Amino acid sequence: MLCLRCGEDNGDRNEFCINCGTVLKRPCALGGGGRSTGLPQTNAALLSYLGWWITGLIFYFLEGDRFVRFHALQSIFTFGGISLLLSLLSLLRLLLRMLLFSSGSALAGGLLTLIGVLLPLTWIGALLLWVVLIVKAGQGERFKLPLTGDFAERQLQ
Repeated sequence: MLCLRCGEDNGDRNEFCINCGTVLKRPCALGGGGRSTGLPQTNAALLSYLGWWITGLIFYFLEGDRFVRFHALQSIFTFGGISLLLSLLSLLRLLLRMLLFSSGSALAGGLLTLIGVLLPLTWIGALLLWVVLIVKAGQGERFKLPLTGDFAERQLQ
């Protein structure tokens, strides 16, 4: 099967282009591509990122398509980890504030300032990553992140 994006000739059994990773078996534009949800494959993959790890969980359990399940797992692992990191930073900030008010420690004040910088930067990075993943999934690419993408791929085997 020829890849519509790069023109590479792939075998008949390949789901993804061996050159660029684009999905080769595209569903009809009107829907019916998913095995369970009835959504086109790219739409279901895109929606698995929309609500961070929550929609990833939904599409992982509802959809049987490997492409959609890969993106759902990547969403769960990526945004689940980011949510955990943001929660831990917020909890640490709260504990440092309590320590700063009770003891007046300069170290607690310095750490509080550091966390005050890290939290917004983490949110901005997560937002940018979220947009990139939504766009790539919507284009039908199997865009794999270094750690979470490898882990998601191993879980599907």
